Amino acid sequence: MAEMIATRLCVVHAVFEKAMEVSSTLEPDWKDEVMKVKASLEYLKLSVQAQKRWLLSYKYRKDIAMNLVFNLVTQQDSATTTVIARETKADSSSMKTIAALTMVFLPGTFMSSVFSMGWVTRASWHLYVGITLPLTGFVIFIWWLWTTKKIVRPAKENFIGSRRNGMSVPGENTV
Repeated sequence: MAEMIATRLCVVHAVFEKAMEVSSTLEPDWKDEVMKVKASLEYLKLSVQAQKRWLLSYKYRKDIAMNLVFNLVTQQDSATTTVIARETKADSSSMKTIAALTMVFLPGTFMSSVFSMGWVTRASWHLYVGITLPLTGFVIFIWWLWTTKKIVRPAKENFIGSRRNGMSVPGENTV
């Protein structure tokens, strides 16, 4: 709006200047009035230009303040995300601990259930230990391979990588 007012005021000022050039034959009383109008127009022109500069400065200050608020909110979001990531990592560690304990106790529990079914007539402690310990070691080894993804990772990465590149996977229907 300040731009529009400044433009219209400049047009009025230019028209007034043209009229001043044409009307050099004015009476002396009118010349004083014309000079007052000219001075008023000049003052208005300078005032509008100053207001325009102030409005532009105000707009820039508002933009800077908005950027500051946006950056502060982004920082807060980043801090919250960091806290969530730390808590998720702690939860993940807890879940791995629970899984490891399950891997240690599950084979022994399973074998004790099998031995308590009644098909074994004589309690043979050596047979229980001889089967349970290797089975537990085997389960822990498979779990360790699985968690380190030595078995799953290459095949999974090849599949995902080929999907991202738009390539088809052998044996896959691409209809």
